[in-house]
Amino acid sequence: MSEKKEVVFAEGMYFKAPDERTKEKAPWVKGSVSIKMSDFIPFIKEHKDKEWLNIDLKKSKGGKLYFEVNTWEATEDQVKEVADDLTGDETEAVKGEEIPW
Repeated sequence: MSEKKEVVFAEGMYFKAPDERTKEKAPWVKGSVSIKMSDFIPFIKEHKDKEWLNIDLKKSKGGKLYFEVNTWEATEDQVKEVADDLTGDETEAVKGEEIPW
């Protein structure tokens, strides 16, 4: 069974759903993101060692939307599996009947 990881919230980053007027006049707008710089900059600096910082928009059981840092990392087995797949013979010719279109 996998361990439950600690939830890491994206500090200083907030989502606001559109109001009724916006939904009516601009249905393509799904919401807005507000960033409180005084909270967000220190948060980003905590994660500066990473090339990418993935943040998921989630909904709580109570219906409130929030941002959570996606902390997923590939296991050594997953990395090895992908590496093994990539080292296979990729120069093999593809027959016409194998192409789906």
